[in-house]
Amino acid sequence: MRSTMRCTILPVTTVALLTAAFAADAFAASPTKQALEVIADLESAWAEQDVPRCLEAFAEDADFENSFGWTTRGRESIREFLEWLFARYPKSPDAPQTDVRSQFDVQLLSDRLVLVDAIRETVADTSDLPLRTNRSLYLLKKDGDRWRIWQMRVWEPKRAAATPTDVVAPSRFSADRAHGSPRQR
Repeated sequence: MRSTMRCTILPVTTVALLTAAFAADAFAASPTKQALEVIADLESAWAEQDVPRCLEAFAEDADFENSFGWTTRGRESIREFLEWLFARYPKSPDAPQTDVRSQFDVQLLSDRLVLVDAIRETVADTSDLPLRTNRSLYLLKKDGDRWRIWQMRVWEPKRAAATPTDVVAPSRFSADRAHGSPRQR
């Protein structure tokens, strides 16, 4: 079973309003919607540098790689990384306001796996900071009654690069485009 959903979501406040507006909608219970809610919760917690809330998004056996290629495995190791990161780069009240525009491509790979390809453009309200684009690939798995991030890769895309799925998706979860279903290698 595989379905695809493409959407563009603007700033986090918009995500919160949309989430509240669709809460009673039948679409709110769909795995793709739930996966996007996990990612929105993670982004909000990250912006607030709230480590416990960030960790809620990750599976116990999660695998995380940042845009510098640093990889950590397991929720406890991710906690240590986030504590180090947020201590090293605390949020500043003097930081320029930013506008983050996100576009998501969501694929339901099975009833237990969702793949989310996210592209984000961050624009600061000052001309001192350039446009920053990053790409994230999330593989979420069903963990009990909720979705959690199992694999997360973040990188700065290069022009004319291969598609992100070809570059960073674990080989055991590459999509068989001819048959429209995940396959294991």
